[in-house]
Amino acid sequence: MGAPESSPEEVGGVRVVRDQEGLGELVADLRAAGEVALDTEFIPENRLFPELGLIQVAAPGIEAVVDPLEVKNLDPLLALVSDPAVLKVVHSGKHDFDIFYGLASVVPKNVFDTQVAAAVIGHGKKVQIALRTLVAGFVGRELSKQEQMSNWLQRPLTPRQVGYAIADVRYLLPLRNKLTERAKALGRLDWLREEMIPLTEEDAYRMPPVEECYRTLDSPNLTPSQRGSLRDLAAWRERRARASNRPRGWILKDAAVRDLARRQPRNREQLLAPYESVAGRPPKGDPKTVQQTRAVLAKNPDAVLRVLASGAQKPIPFTGKGKRERRPAPESLALLLETWLKLRASEHAVAPELLATQEELRAIVAAYPEEAEGVRPLKGYRRRVLGEDLLLILSGEAVIQVGAAGKQGGAQPPIRLARLGRLGRFALRGTRS
Repeated sequence: MGAPESSPEEVGGVRVVRDQEGLGELVADLRAAGEVALDTEFIPENRLFPELGLIQVAAPGIEAVVDPLEVKNLDPLLALVSDPAVLKVVHSGKHDFDIFYGLASVVPKNVFDTQVAAAVIGHGKKVQIALRTLVAGFVGRELSKQEQMSNWLQRPLTPRQVGYAIADVRYLLPLRNKLTERAKALGRLDWLREEMIPLTEEDAYRMPPVEECYRTLDSPNLTPSQRGSLRDLAAWRERRARASNRPRGWILKDAAVRDLARRQPRNREQLLAPYESVAGRPPKGDPKTVQQTRAVLAKNPDAVLRVLASGAQKPIPFTGKGKRERRPAPESLALLLETWLKLRASEHAVAPELLATQEELRAIVAAYPEEAEGVRPLKGYRRRVLGEDLLLILSGEAVIQVGAAGKQGGAQPPIRLARLGRLGRFALRGTRS
């Protein structure tokens, strides 16, 4: 008789996958289930891209963690993430999907995010709500925070780490059912579907080309030649940051990139001058930042000078693209729209940020009488709930009207949006008193 087949390793009843064979078996089980709760543990500190430390999954009858430090080829699991036939249930899953996209350009399909769903049904005062709060409120279970600051790259994994990690997915499927039921009762299933779409679009995860990274540093005060130097130096920094997986500021601080582009030094002396002591006086600025910047420039003087000179030969006019342009937007109008936003959000019992941000309201005001492109309040269900009202208010066709207060019990006066018609003013929408 041959040796008995070894059973998968388990810790506290949780399957621990450390090899390719185990991963293949797990993915086959998850695919058969048709739905999977998914989460990751990662280390974001001191990195441009978070470093993956653990993947945890759950499905009916399945609880497992995958060790990505042991399983080098995650393709079977990543294929499951992009499979539209399998529902992926996550909580604040954008961070997890960012990691998967960084590993293999994987775009998730068929996603349900419980944090997004909680915002849609108006659970909590903010759009970002903790998983432990939702699990306690809808499932009646408490999640531990003991391993929240754990080092997920350290091995071996402890039973407490495995238990903490699996708890983050153990209740996601029943939580999804509870949230969906609530959304259905509120008539907001279309809201839910619309809110999940951005999580399944590649634009949500794709990093900008390195040549476009200068735009967040741009300023109308730069000359076209200086802007060319800014673009090439920011691209040089971005390539180094991505290749080494280190924060951009570890390569060169933003202020140093702008300063170099503005000064356009032509030799090593000019390059290092602001970071040298003069007559015993230390250079201006934070000592650690000065020391770090000088070390980078002293190590790469020829490369930095070459990049700055090359960029200067390719001048770029200021466009403002990629920055928050400070176009004129009368603050009074933005505040007026914010008043109606808060009233509509209160009426639907959702956080105002779900429907619109202050920045989006300013963009609508600044673009009027044209419609601002790409702003959420003018698209989908938000347009029906809020956006059309905002445009009517800006056009002067509708006004926010305060009705007479009730005589009994100190009732608050009703507030409504009214439109002037041929027969006088009539209510378009009212709010609860």
